Amino acid sequence: MKSKHALLSAIASLILLTTAQTHAATYCGWIDDAKFGATLTDKDGPHGLSDPRDQPSADIATKLQESMKEWPSCGCVTGKIGNTGDFDFITGFTFKPIAACQGDKSLEQR
Repeated sequence: MKSKHALLSAIASLILLTTAQTHAATYCGWIDDAKFGATLTDKDGPHGLSDPRDQPSADIATKLQESMKEWPSCGCVTGKIGNTGDFDFITGFTFKPIAACQGDKSLEQR
């Protein structure tokens, strides 16, 4: 009985994770080290990267911060932004040349 419950729980978790990831989008802008952790600032404002709701996302956020060679950086983060305006989960990231953010008229210039 216990193994059946564990299996059903694992399947439900997988379905929820898959459903959540289908709502992921890619957000691009300035990546900064703010007072309370890293943020991505796009045309809609800053979005916290430091406290996603699941461990795989937290691991990706940590790798992003460790990979940064300069602050601020320019890049894109794929994930889902929640009601608070911060990332609920993160599935990946890429860095772009600083010139990409400097040339984007929708972003604040630095």
